[in-house]
Amino acid sequence: MSSLSYFFIALIVLWIVILLSIRRKIAKIVSDAQVESVDKLSPGDRKQVKKLNFVLFVSFCGIVSLMIIGFFIHQMG
Repeated sequence: MSSLSYFFIALIVLWIVILLSIRRKIAKIVSDAQVESVDKLSPGDRKQVKKLNFVLFVSFCGIVSLMIIGFFIHQMG
């Protein structure tokens, strides 16, 4: 396998770790509030969940952009 494949695999593993940790934090917020779903959270907790979801989205966009940049660098070099 080329170094680009290892780079992509590392990025995917990194994003999975970020995904799991953020989902665990959201589940902890929901369980601490003792509600069944995110819809029934207090406004403060809901704001925290929205912030974590935004971090998750930004990390996904960043990793995809790194993959695209890595692919183009690999093609040029």
